[in-house]
Amino acid sequence: MVPPTTINRKKREISLAHPQPSFRKVGMKYQRQLGFAIIGCGLIGDRRAGTIPKGALKVACDVDVAKASAVVKKHGGQATANSSDVFSHPEVNVVLVSAANASLAPLTRLAVESGKHVLVEKPGAVCSGDLKEIAKIAERTGARVRVGYNHRFHPAFLKTSEILAKEDVGEFLFLRARYGHGGRLGYDREWRADPKLSGGGELIDQGVHLIDLASISSLATETADADAPA
Repeated sequence: MVPPTTINRKKREISLAHPQPSFRKVGMKYQRQLGFAIIGCGLIGDRRAGTIPKGALKVACDVDVAKASAVVKKHGGQATANSSDVFSHPEVNVVLVSAANASLAPLTRLAVESGKHVLVEKPGAVCSGDLKEIAKIAERTGARVRVGYNHRFHPAFLKTSEILAKEDVGEFLFLRARYGHGGRLGYDREWRADPKLSGGGELIDQGVHLIDLASISSLATETADADAPA
C-alpha cells in the first residue's frame, strides 16, 4: 500500500494521485468496467455512491440495512447487512469502506484478502500496525489500497502545491493550523464521541487531515500535538 503522494524536497516536485478509483473515458465509453461495493451507507457512503458510474454499484452494505436500501434505491445494486456478501461477490472489484474508524482496518483487511481494491475513508485505521499488516496482504494479493483524504483536492491546497512545485519559497520552519468539526444537534451521541469507535479524539478524527495536507505541501512535521478528550 503505497501512499498516493510523491514529494521531492530538493526539486520541489509534488504529484498527487487521486485517492478515488477512477475511470479513463474513451469517447463515451469507459476503458474498463469495474464493479463497486460500499460498506457503510451513512452520509459519506451515500456521497461516494453518487460518484460511481451508473450501474457500477453492485452491493451496498450497512449494519442498518435500511440505510443500505436507501442507497440502492438511488444508485442501484443489492442491499445487505452482511459484509461477506461484498467480499464474495464475483462482480465487485472495488470496495469503498466508509464505516466508523474502529471498523475501517478490519473491513479493509477482509476486502484485500479477497483480492478487492479498496478506497478506505481516513484515518484508515486506529493503529498504524493495522495499516502495515494490510500493506503486506495487499502486496501478496495484488490489491490496491488508498485512503480517502479528500481535502487535498480543495482548490486552495491544489494551488498551494502548484506554487510550491514551481517557485523557490525556501524551507518552512514550522506549520501551525487549527481544524475542527462544526458539529450538529446530537453530535455528542454519535460514534465519534465514543473512543472505542472513533479511536481517540480530534487528532485522529479530523487532525489527520492537517497531517496529510502538511505532507503533500512538503511541510511534513515529525510530531503532532492536539487537544483531545480523555
